[in-house]
Amino acid sequence: MVATSMYLFNLVFQAGAGFIPYLCASEMLPYYALGSISGLATSINCLTLFVVSFIFPILDKSLKAYLFVPFIVTNFITCLFGVFLMPEAKGKSVLEVVDEYKGPIRFVAGPFVRRKTPSSPITFSPPKVLD
Repeated sequence: MVATSMYLFNLVFQAGAGFIPYLCASEMLPYYALGSISGLATSINCLTLFVVSFIFPILDKSLKAYLFVPFIVTNFITCLFGVFLMPEAKGKSVLEVVDEYKGPIRFVAGPFVRRKTPSSPITFSPPKVLD
């Protein structure tokens, strides 16, 4: 029963929240780094799922009724990371998001504060028509 539940969890996770890192990467990273970072995210995702699948029976025997406490804590920390450290990419180009996050890691205002949208550093001028 435990093995079936683990595999069902992995299936549901990959169909639901498992692909979110790939969506975030495409909105936050410049195109030259996207392939490398996506490969790294895939490796970390697969390694994490392997570790969870491997330690789940051990945790089941040792923690019994408190089995899901480590997962609840991990999800809470991940939620805090998403709310306070992930950049807001809505309505911004990749260059604007990258420019916003140059330098050291810093806290952002959070999702509940309206941010002023900076002007784009890229200007577009239509091509000149030669007569």
